[in-house]
Amino acid sequence: FEKMNCISKVNLQSLCDTQKDDIEEYSPGLCVSVNSSDQTTTIVIVLCSVLGGGFLVLVLLFVFHQFRKMRAIAQGHEQLMEATLNESIRSLRQLDYPLHLVRGDDFVAEGKLLRHEVLRNTHRLTVLDSLSDVDSFIDVGKHIVFLSHQWTSFSCPDAYGAQYKAMCISLKELARESGWDESLKDVFVWADFCCLPQANASIQSLAVRSLAAYAASATYFIIVAPDTKHADLDEVCDIDTYQKRMWTRAEQVCHSMRNGTEGMFITKGEELPLAKVEHDFFKESLRVFEGELTCCRL
Repeated sequence: FEKMNCISKVNLQSLCDTQKDDIEEYSPGLCVSVNSSDQTTTIVIVLCSVLGGGFLVLVLLFVFHQFRKMRAIAQGHEQLMEATLNESIRSLRQLDYPLHLVRGDDFVAEGKLLRHEVLRNTHRLTVLDSLSDVDSFIDVGKHIVFLSHQWTSFSCPDAYGAQYKAMCISLKELARESGWDESLKDVFVWADFCCLPQANASIQSLAVRSLAAYAASATYFIIVAPDTKHADLDEVCDIDTYQKRMWTRAEQVCHSMRNGTEGMFITKGEELPLAKVEHDFFKESLRVFEGELTCCRL
């Protein structure tokens, strides 16, 4: 057996299982060491299986917990959107805060966008307390123009004055094309910084809740989006960044749903003429809640 080196050619485990007595007589303790090695291997396999199973269970529990968490977030978001939509629908029927307007000639004479409180304290705001007042105001020949734009600074609506210049030019051009009195005395403007309270957050909140009604009540809607640098960010504000904003999308939708798109225009700067908004422009606008929403860029 030794001369033929059979010990290196056979499976000791098989020999120990079938011829244990002979193997023990030939090499005492050999089968015991093989069995001990097998037991150790078996223990290691069992431990690894237990640990692997425990790890798999932990992974499954983590995935399940994350799924429940994401589902709860999704449900909460849906509930918030539903509440917001219901509030918007309700606000279309009444004003939580009166509509404040600036007469066209005063707006152009200001030289820049003036803060709401400055206009209020100098008696340069026209106030309409209800939607019926708004309708009566329009019935006697007044034109309400809603100016929709994005802020170009975190603290200032029009840091470089480019948007204000475009607003004034577009108002004059609209009056000329529509055959209105070009003095703009029959034109009344709504612009957020001028017509929404800025100093008192509680009152501002009431006015923001009426934003849908403000946009829907206007007879004309002008998107003001000239290319201009953002004062606090390394980016350019233009028609593309305007269209990404949630608030500006909401304004467009609220106006167009009640009035259609006939009275909606866009201006991209002093040198570009006032143009009617094309229908495909609203493809992104309809996805209001997919728009960007931050506290300081209306």
